[in-house]
Amino acid sequence: MPPVFPKQNSIILAICLLIQALCIIYAVNYSTKPKDIIKNYTVTVEPQNDGTLNIRYDLQWQAVAEEPLTWVEIGMANPNFTIIDYSVSPTVKEYAPIIDTDFYAVRLDFAESYSDGEIVDFSFTVNQSDMLCDDLQGYFYRFVPSWFNEIPVESY
Repeated sequence: MPPVFPKQNSIILAICLLIQALCIIYAVNYSTKPKDIIKNYTVTVEPQNDGTLNIRYDLQWQAVAEEPLTWVEIGMANPNFTIIDYSVSPTVKEYAPIIDTDFYAVRLDFAESYSDGEIVDFSFTVNQSDMLCDDLQGYFYRFVPSWFNEIPVESY
């Protein structure tokens, strides 16, 4: 008599396969979908006579998420920055520095909300100090502009 596969194992196997299929569907639909898309990201750095850097950020940001895009945070190199007031684009209603223990950023609240593929162009400039580095070979600047872990950048 050939061996018989127990019914209990078939039911457990079917349940496990169903759970696995649902997890894969969820992962494909939700984890790979970008929250937003940065169409263009330009950073221009201008060294000043006092050793500080004027850093201009120009972004073209496309709203993709289900929630309307009303604000963004752009990371800064260190807490020693000042937002140059007259440099903030008119698409920005309010802005403020965020200085936390290990997180330094500028929060920008937009004058309007954006959704369903709409694009907002915005820019601002900060005066950044304490960027000069020193090693055994001399002085140098090291600057890494903001990074976006969950948002693709099409043009940088």
